[in-house]
Amino acid sequence: MRPRLLDYIILSGTLFIIGIFSFNAYGKALTPEECIITSPKGTWVYPLSKDSTLAVDGTLGVMEIEIHDGKVRVVFSPCKEKICIQTGAISKTGTWIACVPNRVFLKIEGKGDDETDTDSF
Repeated sequence: MRPRLLDYIILSGTLFIIGIFSFNAYGKALTPEECIITSPKGTWVYPLSKDSTLAVDGTLGVMEIEIHDGKVRVVFSPCKEKICIQTGAISKTGTWIACVPNRVFLKIEGKGDDETDTDSF
């Protein structure tokens, strides 16, 4: 039995649809990673590629945040427990630091090296 025109159309359409799904899943260009900082006073976005020291107002007072060498860390916080400082620096997409008493949240977003989190347990 010889292939007919409809067979070629169906095969072409299927390959086209697979190609579109594959491009959407794997072919997007990498976007630069950014640090999104949210506090009761607002939300700010900073690139990880530019070193800077930031002062962010929270409910307890001013918090000092440092962006250096593509990493973000909390240098000073007026909170009691200082867990946000003890967290250390973060640099991977999807990681975050929260200072709950001061109501400040830092998160890394962008499409970078998505790796499996081997520190989860």
